[in-house]
Amino acid sequence: MNGEAGAVRRDRLPLLVVLALVWMAVGDWPTTLSLGPLSVSGAATLLAGVATVVLAPMLVLHGRGRSAPRSWNYLIPPGARRPVVPVALVLFCAVALLGALRAGSQSGVQQASVYLGFAGAIAVGALYSEPGTARRFLELTGVVMCLVGAFATVTYLMDVQIIGPRSYALAATVAVAVLVPYRSERLLVRLAPYVLTAGIAASLSRTALVVAVLLLAFAVLRSRRGKRGFRIVLALVVLAILAIAAFLSVPSLRDRFLVGDNGVDVGGVALNTSGRAQIWAVVIQDSLSAPWIGQGAGTASDLLAARYPDIAQPHDDYLRIWHDFGLVGLALFLVAVLTLLIGAIRRVRRADHPDRAVHWSATLGLLAVGAAALTDNPVIYPFVMLPLGVVVGLSIAGREALPAARAGHGSIAGREAAHDRIPAGPGGLRPIHTDVGDTRRIDRTPRAAGRAAARSRV
Repeated sequence: MNGEAGAVRRDRLPLLVVLALVWMAVGDWPTTLSLGPLSVSGAATLLAGVATVVLAPMLVLHGRGRSAPRSWNYLIPPGARRPVVPVALVLFCAVALLGALRAGSQSGVQQASVYLGFAGAIAVGALYSEPGTARRFLELTGVVMCLVGAFATVTYLMDVQIIGPRSYALAATVAVAVLVPYRSERLLVRLAPYVLTAGIAASLSRTALVVAVLLLAFAVLRSRRGKRGFRIVLALVVLAILAIAAFLSVPSLRDRFLVGDNGVDVGGVALNTSGRAQIWAVVIQDSLSAPWIGQGAGTASDLLAARYPDIAQPHDDYLRIWHDFGLVGLALFLVAVLTLLIGAIRRVRRADHPDRAVHWSATLGLLAVGAAALTDNPVIYPFVMLPLGVVVGLSIAGREALPAARAGHGSIAGREAAHDRIPAGPGGLRPIHTDVGDTRRIDRTPRAAGRAAARSRV
């Protein structure tokens, strides 16, 4: 009975992944819909944070590599393994939750809910994925976001804003990062990164445009030799020409870079920072009053909202985290992101070529959000962080598909099964499976040569 219930839940739970995709597609549009004292977006964000708190025992207490207790079947499918959520991320979420309770502001609660929701999305993506879930998610993301990018490009060129330009640009940047490594046979999926980048250019978002172009350049570095690489290079050249032409011929785009406060000088060219230099100085000065533990979740936003009527965000998430949670919270956040990033890179190196796409997607997604966070606020936007969390979780789930003999840290059952499939050498002996880098040898007799030959045939 439990097995049947678990199977039913497994069929239905990928809907959570689809919901993250829908949120990425609609961006900040749900903020325009009221649901009592909160917007639809605010209520959904709060729900994501509460759900993560409810599932906290699953993230912290469930033993690594061990089956879930039977009493937890309503939360965890029978036989499922705990996803690897970095301890630093769990601790950062705890600091964020305490900081929200300490500050007691609505913005603080909402921002802490996004941090918690990110951790929860990683858990959901890792725990409830099945073979093929990552591929289906990437295919669906490509189709949906290609249509969204085309819609955004047309509406922004017509000066009609249904989805906020900044929210679209940040969500589209994550989508580009996710889709660039994926090779699909569908035309819409292949076109999606370029269409999304065109929409980012039309939104006049500078940081997102630079990051998206760099992500497209990654496709050239990763492409195989031959016609495919030539087509990608040609597409990038055309895109570069269009970008230069737009910069020279569209005054609004050119003014975004050159007209404004001119707060930064690069090579003798004064660049517009849209007042960021002044905002950052205010946040840094106020952060020094509590540099180690911060002043509580949302206090950076409250500080700026009280001083500037039209500005409520510091436009640098690293400064925000330092101000709100101090150097302790910032260190935990950076360690958590680096842990996730290093894990994704390791899975890229260990996975077979067809299975690397989702690991590359997680790697580039983390890098893209980390870069955008230098001059924007992606870390507090649920339509950015929840989809990113799902992708990272799908990558973590993919570690179980790594060849056990190469991964070296798979389940005991997986290592035993891989060992049983290895052809026996002379004398019926099989090579002993050890962790990667383990150079131990037990049998140094001539039969070891036969075992080495058997290993080479695996």
